[in-house]
Amino acid sequence: MRLPEGEVRKNTEILSIRAWKIAEVLEQRFPGWDSRRYIIAMLIYRYLSQEMEQFAEDQPELVLHQKRYRTMDDEEAEALTGDASSTIGFFIPPSGLFCNVYRDAPRDGDLGKTLEWVFSDIEESAVGYASESVFRNLSSHLAKDEIELGAVPRTRKQKLYSLMKAVSSISPEAISDMTSTFEHLLDQYSRPQATGDGRFEAQIIPNLLILLVSRGSKSIESFYDPYCGTGVLLSHARFRLAKGGCLYGQSETIPEYNMARFFMFLIHLDPTRFSLAYGDSLTSFESFGGRTFDAIASILPVRKRWIGDEDYPC
Repeated sequence: MRLPEGEVRKNTEILSIRAWKIAEVLEQRFPGWDSRRYIIAMLIYRYLSQEMEQFAEDQPELVLHQKRYRTMDDEEAEALTGDASSTIGFFIPPSGLFCNVYRDAPRDGDLGKTLEWVFSDIEESAVGYASESVFRNLSSHLAKDEIELGAVPRTRKQKLYSLMKAVSSISPEAISDMTSTFEHLLDQYSRPQATGDGRFEAQIIPNLLILLVSRGSKSIESFYDPYCGTGVLLSHARFRLAKGGCLYGQSETIPEYNMARFFMFLIHLDPTRFSLAYGDSLTSFESFGGRTFDAIASILPVRKRWIGDEDYPC
C-alpha cells in the first residue's frame, strides 16, 4: 500500500539526512574514504532483511506460534527458501539478517568475509527464479574486503562496523519506504563528492525527456538509455512502456550498474521487462546486439570527458 505523500516526503527527508550525516561522520573518522556506495549497499542489505522478516512472519505457521523470524535456527527456516525466492525474489536465513550480523559483529573476526557470504547466499537464493538477473554477481561486485576499505583487516572491520552501527539507527519505517525514497538517494549518490556539479535530475527533467522522445505517444515498445547511471531515467520511462515492452540501459561503472539493477527490482519491475549492461556505451556498444529502439534518451554527466577524434591519431 502506497503511503500518503506527506509521509513519503518525511521518510525521504529522514533517509536523505541520515545517509549524508553517516557519510560525513565516516569520512571525518576515515579521511579519504568515499563511503557513499557502501552506505547505499548497507541500506539495501537492511531493506532486504526487513522484507525477509516481514515475509516470514506473515506465514501462517509463524503467526500461529507467534515466532520472530530473527530468533529461529537456520535449519528451521530452510522450509521457507522456495516460497521466499518465488514471492519476494530472494531468501535470507535468520543468521544472515542485518540485525543478527550487526549484533554479532563486535565478536566477528572477519566481518568483511561474513558480509560477502551473506551477499553470496542472497545471490544464490535467486538462481532459477525471475529475480536471478537482478542479483547475479552481486556478491563479487560488492566485495567487502577490497583495497578501498584499507589494507589492514582491523581498519576494514572498523569501517564496516561503524557503517552498520549508523545504518542500524535509522527507523524501520524509513527503511521500509525505500521504494519511494530510493530515487532521491540515487540522485545524491550520482553527484560528485563535495562539489555543486553533477547531474541535474530534478523530477521534471526525466518526465520531460520521456515525453519528447516518445513524440507524444502514450506507449512505446522499447526505450534505451545509453548512459543510464543508476537507472533514474529508466524508472520514469516505465510509465510509457507498452505491455510486453522492455527497457534497456547501460551504466558506465559496475557500482552504478548494481544500483540500477536493484532500483528496477525495488520498483517491482518484472525482470523480463528490463535489460541492463555496463561499460562505456561509446566504446562498448555491442551489449544489445544491434537492436533498434522506439526511443533513446539520457541525462549526461556535466563534466565527463568524451572520446573524440584526437584520441584516434591518423
